[in-house]
Amino acid sequence: MGFFGTARNTHHVGIYLGNDKMANAPYTGANARTDPVSSHSDLVGYYTLGS
Repeated sequence: MGFFGTARNTHHVGIYLGNDKMANAPYTGANARTDPVSSHSDLVGYYTLGS
């Protein structure tokens, strides 16, 4: 999962798919789509599950 915003105010979370792609719904009510992670300049951090 990728978190976007600032350390004090995360405003968006996307699911990282690999190769600079994430599953993303850009706003409430929008259909999910695939977007490049690099298109967002405010990546604050990420968290991975599993090994």
